Amino acid sequence: MGFFIYTKKNTLKHVKAPYVFRVKPSGVLGMNDLLREIGRGNTTITEVDASGCLKLERDIIAKYLAAGNKVVTEWCSLYVTASGTAQHDDEEFSPDGLGKNHRFDIHVQLNSDFRRKVLREMQWYRKENFEETYPVITDVVTVHSDIPLQAKQGDMIRLEGRRMAFDYSDERYGVFFADPETGNAVRSDYMPVNDNTLTIARIPDSLPDGNYGIEIRTAKNGSDSFWKKTYEYRYVIKKE
Repeated sequence: MGFFIYTKKNTLKHVKAPYVFRVKPSGVLGMNDLLREIGRGNTTITEVDASGCLKLERDIIAKYLAAGNKVVTEWCSLYVTASGTAQHDDEEFSPDGLGKNHRFDIHVQLNSDFRRKVLREMQWYRKENFEETYPVITDVVTVHSDIPLQAKQGDMIRLEGRRMAFDYSDERYGVFFADPETGNAVRSDYMPVNDNTLTIARIPDSLPDGNYGIEIRTAKNGSDSFWKKTYEYRYVIKKE
């Protein structure tokens, strides 16, 4: 299926952007799953054979790492590092000493060919990041017109999306036409259809000609404020 790519609010002081990308795995391949995959690999190796080989490989790698060797496999290299501080150059290294910051660690370095292969074949999906009530606009078209992203005052536009339902009687919510230059937004004066996936709204006759952002505003749970979502393309609205 692939990795889920999502954004989260940036808390890193050295990064100026307000959001950063993160990745979430879509699943976990456990040892039993790995053995089953090996058994299905069109070879004479069975799951039992594979299990025995992997356990033997683990024990051999552990033995040689502990003895001070760097271990190189088909797809990675493993090696031991030491860290910590000393007060003089002949101080004893004491990873088990009380009050000492001396320690060993084990590092894994991927083989460059293996790393390139994985990155080349990477599968990923952009995960939508939203609250349960956050609206999404997937498409906007002018009713009874074949001209994309263009309409005139008095026309009806059709919005498709998700979680678009709102309380029509509350003037804070609905479909708005936002002027990107001034920031002013004018609410549609007639919205005969409004549910989670479909909204139809009329362009007010009084709206000046211009390029507008089509906004949907819906209630935010537990708050007097609202969610606002703007369609990704600007709409040209002008009299014929």
